[in-house]
Amino acid sequence: MLEHPLSNAHLARLCREIEATLLTVTQAHTSGILGEQGFVEVLLRLEEEKAAPFGFVLTASNTYDDWTVVALRMKGVSEPCASFEFLPSTGEFRTVGVACREPDPQHTAA
Repeated sequence: MLEHPLSNAHLARLCREIEATLLTVTQAHTSGILGEQGFVEVLLRLEEEKAAPFGFVLTASNTYDDWTVVALRMKGVSEPCASFEFLPSTGEFRTVGVACREPDPQHTAA
């Protein structure tokens, strides 16, 4: 497995930032505030601004049960560092367990 260019903490922070953006965009798309073209443009901008500078790409695919999966991958590597899934028809959003997940120190229970 190739090493990514970020520390684990930085990768975890990047994953949280991407997740937050995807959640917001998914909700805007499902509610009709953001159309399909705008949705795609946000995803492309997210990749350009957040993923590409560190050697990552975002890929999207659909599951057999209509969930859309967005994966954060290192260029040239098939295994994702993070995956996020959402159901376009309802806006339901779920995060897939991934290696880059580190507990957020601001959101840990005492």
